[in-house]
Amino acid sequence: MLNSLSEWYLALSSGEQIIWGIAILSTGIFLLQIIISLIGMDADFDVDIDHGGDIGLLSFRAIISFLVFFSWTSGILLSKGWSMTSALLVGFLVGFMAMSLVAYALYKISSMEESGNIDLQNSVGLIGEVYIPIPQGQLVPGKVSLIVDDKIMELDAVAKEHIKTGTQIKVLSVLKNNVLLVEPLNNVT
Repeated sequence: MLNSLSEWYLALSSGEQIIWGIAILSTGIFLLQIIISLIGMDADFDVDIDHGGDIGLLSFRAIISFLVFFSWTSGILLSKGWSMTSALLVGFLVGFMAMSLVAYALYKISSMEESGNIDLQNSVGLIGEVYIPIPQGQLVPGKVSLIVDDKIMELDAVAKEHIKTGTQIKVLSVLKNNVLLVEPLNNVT
């Protein structure tokens, strides 16, 4: 079988040899990416180029997808008797469509990740506890601990009166620099 494969390859024109060489190499890398992804490792190396829009057309996976679809399409069309120019053109179009679909899929997957940014306006009205005493006045912040958007946070807070550690508080508003204005819970009506 190995002899018949080498005979087949040597019988090809130099252009066909290049196309099938790209097909074999890129398919091997593509399969390796799938295997690595299945065992839980990330095998995507993004090219750090500003290509506008962060779609990821130049990610390693997208480029490999282009090469796989381009080379296989071109190789099959050449074996069906198409001219080199026509086969390369159709192969390029199919490869570009595959690359675009992979880039779009990667973009959609990455947009599903949490940003980790929390809108502190969601803390208004929440109940928390003083972690570091809050001095009287609104010049020097203390710290409060509260749960905002299902995350335990320790945030700077000021109050009109002194509030001791361990006191329950209610958040009244968010001031400049994400400092919370709070009051003791026993003052809340």
